[in-house]
Amino acid sequence: MTDIDRLAEQHIREYEARLDHIDELAARAREAAAHHTDHVRVHTELDDLVSQRNRLAVQLADIKAKAAGEWEQEELLRAGPMAIWDALAQQLEQLIERIEMKR
Repeated sequence: MTDIDRLAEQHIREYEARLDHIDELAARAREAAAHHTDHVRVHTELDDLVSQRNRLAVQLADIKAKAAGEWEQEELLRAGPMAIWDALAQQLEQLIERIEMKR
């Protein structure tokens, strides 16, 4: 296995872990939103965040479909995509905090 192959696998595992975390946060937010006084606005915001999650899941599927040789080294080393996943998780965490504070 080449270094690029190992790096690609590592990034895929990291993306999968982030996706799992986002799914857990979304489930927690959906549960909390069910009891929120302004549930329409909260559900709209949550639906937007889940749409972003779904776009990231499609990107992950595309990444997995690529052969390791197709990966550009700069693509593997770029921090930008990971930051997008982290920002989405942070938005979900902030939504949960707002919901739980207003109950």
